[in-house]
Amino acid sequence: MRFLDFRFHKNLEVVAMTVILAQIGLKDLHFFSVQGTGLGPEILEKSRLRADEALQAYFPLRTQSI
Repeated sequence: MRFLDFRFHKNLEVVAMTVILAQIGLKDLHFFSVQGTGLGPEILEKSRLRADEALQAYFPLRTQSI
């Protein structure tokens, strides 16, 4: 049986990590979620692609000419 309330689980992890990282001075945080990784290779690939798209949007690659 899968844990059905992903929102509670995710929020608990985010709150815990926010508190822990604030203790060492890291306060400007952004969390990325990858869910469903244990549900098979097809869903894993889709999850990774969505996460990669979110990371690319948040951290756009900038190329410089030298």
